[in-house]
Order: sequence, then C-alpha cells, then structure tokens
Amino acid sequence: MTENNMKNGEMSEKEFTRLYCSELDTVMSDIIPQCVTDVDMSLKNIGWLTSKQKRSVRASFINRAVAKACGEHALGDWTVDESGYTHLTHKPSGLKIRLRSVDKKTGRAPHGGNTFAARARYNQGSLLGPECIQFGVDGIPDLSGINLMLVCDYEKLDSTFMTIHRPIENGKYGSGIVSAYSYPLERGIDGMIPLVEFVPDQNDSVNVLDFLAQDEDVKVNG
Repeated sequence: MTENNMKNGEMSEKEFTRLYCSELDTVMSDIIPQCVTDVDMSLKNIGWLTSKQKRSVRASFINRAVAKACGEHALGDWTVDESGYTHLTHKPSGLKIRLRSVDKKTGRAPHGGNTFAARARYNQGSLLGPECIQFGVDGIPDLSGINLMLVCDYEKLDSTFMTIHRPIENGKYGSGIVSAYSYPLERGIDGMIPLVEFVPDQNDSVNVLDFLAQDEDVKVNG
C-alpha cells in the first residue's frame, strides 16, 4: 500500500500493526525455539536451583535469552532495548512489543502485571480508527502509544506458537488480559539463523532471580 493510501485513512490500527509485526515472523520463529532449547539445557545443568525455582524462572530466562539473540541479529526496522528483556520497538512508528509466555493456568495471554507501569501500559482503551491515526511528514503512522504482547507457548512450538495481542485492560491473575484483537505471528520455515549461546553462570543468575519479580511477576522462593 502506498503512502497516499495510508494518509487517506484506508488502514486501521490492527492492519498497521499486523504489517509491521510480520517483519518479525521468520526471525522470531527461528530465535525463540532455539532459545527455549538452550535455556532448558542450561537449567538442567544448574544444580544450585531447586526444581521449583527452575520452573519459576524458566520463562524469564527464555525472555532474556531471546533479548540477547535479538541484539545479535538484524531485525529490520525493529530494535531491542537495553533492559535485558525482550522489549521491542518499531523505530519508524514507535509501536512497542513485549515478549510474554502464556498463562500456565488459562493457556491464554497472561495478566499484564501488578505494577503501576504495567497497568498503564496495558490499560490502553479503544482502538485507533483510520480517521484517528496521525501521520508524520514521512507518511509513517504514529503508533507510539500502542503496546502489544507477543505471547508464546513454549510447550507447543508448532506453526502458531506465537500470537500478537493488543490489550485494552491489564486483566487479573488467572483470567488473563482483555484484548481488542489478536492474530498469530506465523512461524517461518528457514530455521537457519545462528544463535549466541545462553549459559547463565551462578552470579548472573542470582542477580536475575532478584530482579525477576519486578519485570515478569514470578515467584522464586521455595
């Protein structure tokens, strides 16, 4: 679609996000499964964490491994921030995505989080209609106020293990979020991206355990 078509209000927020997120389908479908494998192997070999702690930190370790891998590979117009977690921004439009794992209880998109920042991030209200989307002088829509979740089921790495969600409410534990829309991020077929190995040492992992509850709302005790 041309710049003029976009300015004429022929694309909705959902259509724009789907267009931009499609840039990530192949690279993320290669990176994430490999990171799941690497983290599972690393956790298996760490003897100073209990089985319960390993289950608790697994999703966050995967998230950090994906962030590290994203920093080593070309993501097109997307960039990963320096938080250590997979927080992506589409540079031209400002659209933002955070990687999350499915809610183990519901099997759906998880609760957004219990911090003020998380509530503000996902209590986004209604969609932007075509008539409400603002454009820059370069013809790119301003989506900087939109926060998406890339929700992954690490237990079912099939062709549709990744789903994009656009929350409108932060949700509650055990009931997930309320999404204005969602769509699968289709898995690519190349599988040829070389990855950096994720091997947490003891000191690094202890620091991770201290920080996890702030970002991923997981328990690490017991």
